Amino acid sequence: MKVIVAWENSGTTPTKDMIMHVSWSGLRSAPLPRNFSFPDVWHDGDPHTFTHETIPAKGRGEGIEIRIPSSIIPTNAVTYYFVWGWAHYHDVFPKTREHVVKFCNEYTGSPTHTDEISILTVDVADACANHNCADEECENK
Repeated sequence: MKVIVAWENSGTTPTKDMIMHVSWSGLRSAPLPRNFSFPDVWHDGDPHTFTHETIPAKGRGEGIEIRIPSSIIPTNAVTYYFVWGWAHYHDVFPKTREHVVKFCNEYTGSPTHTDEISILTVDVADACANHNCADEECENK
């Protein structure tokens, strides 16, 4: 399975000096618990952070590819997959404050297996109940 996480700037000004980290859960048979801490998870062979010098207003940054071996897709069960992380950046104007964004997306799917391939069809992709905020909203979470 392959998931591509791309950062989109929905604002009206370009970003500057953006750094971000993306973590993922692997496949799960249940949603995340309420008290999940959304830790920074490091995977062998992946960089710890990703940087974008600038993302234009209403533009998109280069995607980060996440691969999950099909051998770990469970059989005949609803499967959950979570992607979360954070980004820190400045607006392009001089002396602007640092912005912080936290995100989490939940993917729910149904596995299909044949002799040659395992596929997880994503039935629902949605924002998680927690860990989605920007700037001051993140201070209280």
